[in-house]
Amino acid sequence: LGNVEIQKIASDMLQNFYNEKAKTHSTSAVAILHVLINGCLKHAVRQKVLPFNPAELTERPTVKYKEVIPFSLDELDKFLDVAKNDYIYPYLITMLHTGTRRGELCALHWKEVDLKAKIIKIKESLNRIEGYDGKTRLEFADPKTETSNREIPIPAEVVQVLKSQKVRQNQERLFYGDRYQDSGLVFAMPTGKPLEPRNVLKRLKNILKRAGLREEIRLHTIRHTFGTMLGQAGENPANLQKIMGHADIRTTLGTYCHASMEDKRRTVDRMAELLKGKKEGSKDIKAR
Repeated sequence: LGNVEIQKIASDMLQNFYNEKAKTHSTSAVAILHVLINGCLKHAVRQKVLPFNPAELTERPTVKYKEVIPFSLDELDKFLDVAKNDYIYPYLITMLHTGTRRGELCALHWKEVDLKAKIIKIKESLNRIEGYDGKTRLEFADPKTETSNREIPIPAEVVQVLKSQKVRQNQERLFYGDRYQDSGLVFAMPTGKPLEPRNVLKRLKNILKRAGLREEIRLHTIRHTFGTMLGQAGENPANLQKIMGHADIRTTLGTYCHASMEDKRRTVDRMAELLKGKKEGSKDIKAR
């Protein structure tokens, strides 16, 4: 909204703002903007700065969620076969084994990695933020929610990959010398600069093209695959919630803990077995 004074913010101005943002942003992003603006204006009404909340008279954006289809096992094999030779492979394999968000891994520092204990600590997120002037900048911030601040165990495979990553970074530090910018990040550019999310996405698209996989796969697909595979394997939802960093377990249950047709079939077959057992038990009683 720029430099518009709060008393001059009108409903039609907000509606036009939402409509314009909807051309370049997702419905969920526009909905978040509405939540922020509406909350600020509500507070202004409570403080008697405004007589009423103009955001309440706008047509609220409807969030349309796109279904995220996880990797199939065949797709995953093809993906990893190509990705293993790419610069961002350590980043991708860590995400696949931990279910972390892309910004969380971009912000991971070596001081938050304990290779002996096999644990990584998620404390920040690195994202590209758009300012009032329309320009963007990289910014470290707190993770998405309070529960996003968490410790995640890592398997031996990831430990080995991270050890190799540290060796490679030491080699890059020697190669670039004074030009190397030591950010202390686990995943960084060869010059030490932060590995920003949009560059990771470009590398991902390149890998997908070489592997002959569907274009709609995103970095979030990797996180989604982690959650889906564990959910289908019957992992305790409470454990999954903690690892994924969800604030509400209903998000975990609704997103990852779906029953497959085989799960449903086992359930109804189990009921049939229980009823059959009761019938046979009652026959035995009558026979006696």
